[in-house]
Amino acid sequence: MGSLCATAQANTLAHDTLASGTGPWQPSAGITAAETAVVRQRLVASHATATPGQTLQLAWEFALEPGWHIYWQNAGDSGLPPELRNSAKQVLPLTYPVPEIISMPPVTNYGYHHAVTFTAPWTIPHTNLPGAHTFTFKAEFLYCKDICLPGTATLELPLTVGAIAKPNPAFTPQQNLAQPLPGQVTATVSGRQLHLTLPPALATAGVRFIPQEDGLIDDSAPQTLHGHVLMLSLDNQQSHLPTKIVGLLLSPNGQGFTLSSPLVSGAATAPAMAPQASAGWALLVAMAGALLAGLILNLMPCVLPVLSLKLLGLAKYRGGAERVRHSLAYAAGVLAAFWALAGVIILIQAGGAQVGWGFQLQEPWVVASLTLLMVALALNFWGVFTLGAGLTQLAGVGQPGRLMESAASGLLAVVVATPCTVPFMGGAVAYALTQPWPLGLMVFSALGLGMASPFLLLALVPSGLKFIPKPGIWMLHLKHYLGWPMLATALWLVGVYYGL
Repeated sequence: MGSLCATAQANTLAHDTLASGTGPWQPSAGITAAETAVVRQRLVASHATATPGQTLQLAWEFALEPGWHIYWQNAGDSGLPPELRNSAKQVLPLTYPVPEIISMPPVTNYGYHHAVTFTAPWTIPHTNLPGAHTFTFKAEFLYCKDICLPGTATLELPLTVGAIAKPNPAFTPQQNLAQPLPGQVTATVSGRQLHLTLPPALATAGVRFIPQEDGLIDDSAPQTLHGHVLMLSLDNQQSHLPTKIVGLLLSPNGQGFTLSSPLVSGAATAPAMAPQASAGWALLVAMAGALLAGLILNLMPCVLPVLSLKLLGLAKYRGGAERVRHSLAYAAGVLAAFWALAGVIILIQAGGAQVGWGFQLQEPWVVASLTLLMVALALNFWGVFTLGAGLTQLAGVGQPGRLMESAASGLLAVVVATPCTVPFMGGAVAYALTQPWPLGLMVFSALGLGMASPFLLLALVPSGLKFIPKPGIWMLHLKHYLGWPMLATALWLVGVYYGL
């Protein structure tokens, strides 16, 4: 990845200024602002007073908490670009600054950390009479860290319509825009590779091409420079090539240069492509990451109480064989839950929507239901009330039950795991969502196997069950302690709910 140090430093300074909560973030004439837990945004018009029919520039500014990012017009392997609509529900054409390359192996995205400003032209309707007006805009964007959440806001922009236009001093020009290309680029196709012959000024180590449209190249494949020729791999699912290659060339110092070059290959269709050896390695990396992420999920505050109580519940079953059967049933419940989740995601994506891990957290009613579930579990662990054959038995602390109850406890563990994100999960899930469904299902299966691995290990090595201590009063004390992580997760979900 080319170095974007200059961009990152500028964005960090901008974030410090915008996140301070002073000065330009205060709404006034020609300015409107909105805020969530991790994203602050405002809309600034180029003029505080404008004439009917005048075309203004709108600056849509973002400040994000550390680690969070939003996307460029081509998000890369996953993600969605932001959209700004006027009151007539028309999407305004955004001007994007040069993006960063966000690498989360085995996927690569294009977007922005810290702070970013998009601009868009907007024309005041001729029907507006002179005087004070409030214009409404709808903002939609996706912001991601280990989990992706949809951002929406209704921005009401106060503006005066008059006979004389007056500039808005709070409006600042957009920074880090792409520059004209210093020379000519020739684009050709050879086999399943795209070759870009660069001008000498840009033919330096670390230069990288990002396409304006998704699906042209394999975003995560290495880009190699041989002399003046930058060699890129076409996307595995690419079948029809465009007549023109459009995008950006990123120099090692973070500058961007606009590229628009006819594709001089005589063929309009990409040649048949054999599977790459690197694609197999990418799948193995994604599955290994998913397996490790699933294992780490067991240590998360929202999962650990259920896991711990289920492990202790095995002590109530008589005989090692019965404990093994219930361990396998729990693991089967976990796998079934992940397969169901993968199936839902595949069906939603087939309908044209973009979703990922934790997609259900985009629905307020789902977040509210999960919050109530976490509170109920915490209160139950503290002995405020007893759920009888319900959640208590699912956690394995009631009387020994049927195998279906152990399977249901695995399902419960996955349900309470959905608010949690862990290292290695983001890249693995993003990879799964960009592949054909059989490969995606394999990655989700690895995630489930990782989460179920403690119980699968107990089933394969029954002697490990002897390390589970015998029931005693200490179990009650442990159950009381494990209620606190569930309550903490509920409080986090409340923050998510109010951020939707």
